[in-house]
Amino acid sequence: MVPAQRYAPGALLRLASRAVHELVGKGPALLVAEDLHALDPASLSLIAELAGDPTLPAMLLVTSRPARHGLVARTLARLSGSAGAVRQHLAPLGPAEVAEIAPAGLADNLLKRSKGNPYRLSELLAALPSTLTAREQEVLSFLAAGMSNKQMARSMGISIRTVAVHVSNVLRKTGNSSRTGAAVWAAARFTGSTADTPG
Repeated sequence: MVPAQRYAPGALLRLASRAVHELVGKGPALLVAEDLHALDPASLSLIAELAGDPTLPAMLLVTSRPARHGLVARTLARLSGSAGAVRQHLAPLGPAEVAEIAPAGLADNLLKRSKGNPYRLSELLAALPSTLTAREQEVLSFLAAGMSNKQMARSMGISIRTVAVHVSNVLRKTGNSSRTGAAVWAAARFTGSTADTPG
C-alpha cells in the first residue's frame, strides 16, 4: 500500500493553480465561482491566487453575499484589489422579477420573505418540493389560500375531478393526510411559520 503523500498548504496551492492553468490552456476561458460563502478556505485561497495571476488567460467571475465571515471578507478585498477587477453591486429583485421565477400564487410571500435577495430567494425556492409539478404547486398555493375544489377548478379552467386528482397528489407528495395539513405545510415554508407537522 502506497502511503498518502502530504503537501504543505503553499505547495497544494501551487499545484492547484498549475492544474487550473493546464485546464485553461491558451484560453480564453471563463472561471465561475457561484458563491464565495460555499467555498472552503483552500478554495478561497485558490480563487484569490488566480485573480492575482496576470498570466492566466481567463476571466474570473465571482459572486458573493455581503461578507460576514472574516476569510470571505479578506478574499473579497484581495479580489477587489486585483488589476482589472470590476465590483458590481446588484439591487434586490423586484416584484415582477420574482413573479417570473416563483410558482403561481407564491410570489408575494417569497418576495416578502426574501426581500428580493436572490440568494435568499433561491434558498426558499429550493424548499419547494421538487417532485411537485407546476400544476401541483399551483394547487398547493390554492390550498394554502383556503380555496375549495370548485373554486380551484373555476380559477384553473379544469374539471373538479382533475382538481381532486391534483389535491390527492399534493397531499401524498407533501406527506399530509388533510387539506389543512397541506396548507400548514405550505405556510411553514412561505410565510415564516415554524409549523411543520403533517396532518
